[in-house]
Amino acid sequence: MGTRGDTKEAMSVAAAIEEEYHYGTCCVDETGLHPLKKSIPDPATCSIRTCEASEDWAHAAWVSKQQFPGCGCCLVEGKMVPDGFSWTVGTYPVETWECCRGKAVMIMEEKQ
Repeated sequence: MGTRGDTKEAMSVAAAIEEEYHYGTCCVDETGLHPLKKSIPDPATCSIRTCEASEDWAHAAWVSKQQFPGCGCCLVEGKMVPDGFSWTVGTYPVETWECCRGKAVMIMEEKQ
């Protein structure tokens, strides 16, 4: 039998160990795992997402429910308020704040 020489080709073996997780009782997001019924506000979409599970679903999932129409809500003391909502802070001087496209801004009094 003939040979093609004494050169040996380097054999490269690549393998990956994969783990698959099935989340039946928790949901995952960019901050980690969350238990069922955990609710997280999303002011950008004026919604609250809740980790839910169903017998009909293969995995637990985030379910979003809009609290106000539109988008650009604000969180004020942990409570979601819609765009355009205003509130006062303090007693003297009283400051008036407003939710403006997702940002809390202080309303400036016009000087006449």
